[in-house]
Amino acid sequence: MLQVIGGGQVYAGTMQNGAGVYPLILFGKMNPYFDGLFGQYTAGRDANGRKKWQVYFLAKPQLQYYLTNALLEGGIFTHNPNIKKTPTDKPTVAAQSTTSSSAFFGQQPPPLTTQPALQHWVADFSYGGVLSHGDFSISFVQNVASTTLKGLYCHDVGNISLFFGW
Repeated sequence: MLQVIGGGQVYAGTMQNGAGVYPLILFGKMNPYFDGLFGQYTAGRDANGRKKWQVYFLAKPQLQYYLTNALLEGGIFTHNPNIKKTPTDKPTVAAQSTTSSSAFFGQQPPPLTTQPALQHWVADFSYGGVLSHGDFSISFVQNVASTTLKGLYCHDVGNISLFFGW
């Protein structure tokens, strides 16, 4: 069986603001996707009481647009005096004061740093599989996402889950 389901998400709050669109592609021997959350991960039993099997693979390419991301840029109520952004959204190093009182006591102020700009368009791809027998299942999902800050590396994370239904 092959199922292709279109999806989207919008998130707004103090941590992240943005939106994303994706198709969810499922291929294999499986229960219908909209038969409930446990139906996706547990095969159940047939009319004779024997445990059924599910084996399927999934793929989910996604395109997201991040308007803001407080996890990476700092939030509304946070401020780092060593980092200053210009109105053009390009980070610059804040001017260092030479009349700082800490300089008089032989202490050096912390080094000034720059902050990479947020990459607004992010592409990611999730893929994996589910193996289910009766009320027990195991799933593996790997997610690879492009960089979320300009000039840095992509993000790669995996997940192994065990499910037991009753």
